[in-house]
Amino acid sequence: MYKLIIIAVALLFVGCAQTTFNAQMCDKITKDPQATIPQECIPYIEEEAAKASLDEEKQVTPKDSIEVTK
Repeated sequence: MYKLIIIAVALLFVGCAQTTFNAQMCDKITKDPQATIPQECIPYIEEEAAKASLDEEKQVTPKDSIEVTK
């Protein structure tokens, strides 16, 4: 009896771990206006990825610095 309970609990925890999204699921998700779109359904655009990874160095001018006096 305990073995069946342990197996049932193990299947409950493991069952959702291998869930993957496919094109049909993404189509259904995008039709719902209030649904949160998972990352797997968002198209990857290399230009936007390159823009996000660029580090813009800001040059500090004397006007931007803060004077500290005691």
